[in-house]
Amino acid sequence: MRLRLSVRATGFGLCGMAGVLLLQLSSTTWATAPASTQPAVAAAEPLPHTNTVFKPVRYERRKQWEWRRTWLRDQVRLAAGLIPEWPRTPLNAKIFGKLIRDGYTVEKVYFESSPGIYVTGNLYRPASEPPPGGYPVVACPHGHWQNGRLHHDDRGSVPARCITLARNGAVVFAYDMVGYNDSARMFKHGDPHLDTPQTVLWGIGHFQLQTLNSIRVLDFLQSLPGVNRTRIGVTGASGGGTQTFILSAVDDRVAVDCPVNMISSTMQGGCICENAPLLRIGTNNMEIAAVFAPKPRLMVSATGDWTKLTPEVEYPFVRSIYELYDAADRIENVHIDAPHNYNLQSRQAMYRFFGRELLNSSDPDAIQETDIPVEKPEDMLVWSDDNVPANLPDAERVVALMKQRINEQVESLRDRPAYLAHLARLWLRHAAGRYEPDLAMEQTVVPGDGNEDTLEFKTVHGSQGRQVTSISRVGRAFASAPRGYVFMLDPAGLAAATKYDDFAQTLIKAGHCVVFVEPFGTGGNRRDPASTQPADRHKFFTTFNPTDDALAVDDIATVVTQYAIGSDCHVTLVGFDRMGPLCVLARALLSERPHHLRVVADLNGRDWNDDQTYLEQLFIPLIRRFGGLPVLAAVPAKGALWLHNTGGKFDANWLKGRADTRIQDTPASPDEIATWLTATNAPR
Repeated sequence: MRLRLSVRATGFGLCGMAGVLLLQLSSTTWATAPASTQPAVAAAEPLPHTNTVFKPVRYERRKQWEWRRTWLRDQVRLAAGLIPEWPRTPLNAKIFGKLIRDGYTVEKVYFESSPGIYVTGNLYRPASEPPPGGYPVVACPHGHWQNGRLHHDDRGSVPARCITLARNGAVVFAYDMVGYNDSARMFKHGDPHLDTPQTVLWGIGHFQLQTLNSIRVLDFLQSLPGVNRTRIGVTGASGGGTQTFILSAVDDRVAVDCPVNMISSTMQGGCICENAPLLRIGTNNMEIAAVFAPKPRLMVSATGDWTKLTPEVEYPFVRSIYELYDAADRIENVHIDAPHNYNLQSRQAMYRFFGRELLNSSDPDAIQETDIPVEKPEDMLVWSDDNVPANLPDAERVVALMKQRINEQVESLRDRPAYLAHLARLWLRHAAGRYEPDLAMEQTVVPGDGNEDTLEFKTVHGSQGRQVTSISRVGRAFASAPRGYVFMLDPAGLAAATKYDDFAQTLIKAGHCVVFVEPFGTGGNRRDPASTQPADRHKFFTTFNPTDDALAVDDIATVVTQYAIGSDCHVTLVGFDRMGPLCVLARALLSERPHHLRVVADLNGRDWNDDQTYLEQLFIPLIRRFGGLPVLAAVPAKGALWLHNTGGKFDANWLKGRADTRIQDTPASPDEIATWLTATNAPR
């Protein structure tokens, strides 16, 4: 974090300067949300959503983009549930029911992307012997066509593209989106059990399952005999186009791709399978798609859907990223005069591109579709009533299986505390959209009264259109060198300051600077729904926007950093009521900080292994993916941790043996906390 300081008056230090201090963020190359990701509306206008119009800007330097690329790739992987990385479990693939056709064969396939969760589809292979080095492979996600991977009409045909690619020397796998065709035997696409507030906490849903399935599809294709493991292509249209550029962004094995009718500045995806919490906070599909640069890509767009502006908007932006790598010749756009499609004209454009970049065709222009047979559904569908696996799960069982895997994976982090701390910081930064804030500080001094100075401190997140206010009180005798900073947080915000007056006076007399903080979502610092939320605010809100609790954690960490920067004295966070858990997360976010940070947190007598507690007290997407509060409280950090008012319900298993940790079933009074903080032998 880089601070630019502009002082309009002199003084001894932050707490010694009685007056008003205004910190305002300025937009620079490394602003919290770069200009390239900002919606074409002011921050006070409706919050971004799937139909927001995003305006791209050019990244001028490759280093600048690669910094951003790392952030974006982590963000997509977090949203897809790929951080931490899943262990590769056995596929247990079954291939059967071969049909021999003119120039190709087609078979039925199913395998387990995760234990007990199945991927289903059809495998198309050339009829000829593999060339030296093996066949290239192509993954074909299908999108929201009525008949899924079997759809075949003038607007789009999945079998036609698979057959033509196979006839021209590629091994091709057309696989079901979750809830389509054979996959629908587990659950239907859009099943509500995979789209609940509880699944948001765990990071489980259609998007996560489909992305994991796509990754395991590449594993499956690489496992086949006679294939080239490095020549991998992906292509799909509509929702399959989303899957294409998402897979290309998260898996380095993809060598060539062709997303069709999906990379748009005006519509980011209308289905739950194209949206996930955190996915587009501070960004959009144009930037996510650009992560694939500089590998070969064909962008196919159409005049009759949300890609109608691609030649003027989306393609020039993505091409500008390729130009940073001197690779502008590796990206192309073909614009089709048609409605939303993957029609013959679009497929012909893909054949030419894949022929040149993937198939090593001597004459890519000569690749043509001919004699596409229409197979009977029973000859293509994987399962009938007679051969469905006995353990096929429904949606509720899928959620249970994924929760089990998450819990096992979290448990594996017990002996990796440094990695746990890294994961917690990474997740919290992305959950709040905390992309390299650049702070400009401006200060005005106002004389104080008596023996105590009061300082009002405002931090304005310029690119995010929000501010956090804090009021500090310090005894004048200690103004130049306070013993420490004690940050007080209450859900009522600054209005609660008078409630803790005796507490503050005790600390001030002991030489502490007491700071009352009003982070986002507390006191008067709340969203104004009328001015900031779109009419469809409930649709994919967490895909595009941080929750109030995520912003509050970020605000707390920001204020602590700004007050204590350059200070050697100890710092304490005291959170009452529902602010206690927020302070625990702020501690995790600040765990890289070299100075001691004590935290005294009220846990409200709640059960922190219960999803309902998080929905009511600490709603941040993916928090259960990282173990929830019992695990995140164990993130290694300098400074003592006192958890009180646990009601005997807090699972302290992860904190066993911590000499710097105190756990108390009953509520601690302000007097108790003040006594502990002012004791000469109090833990730092």
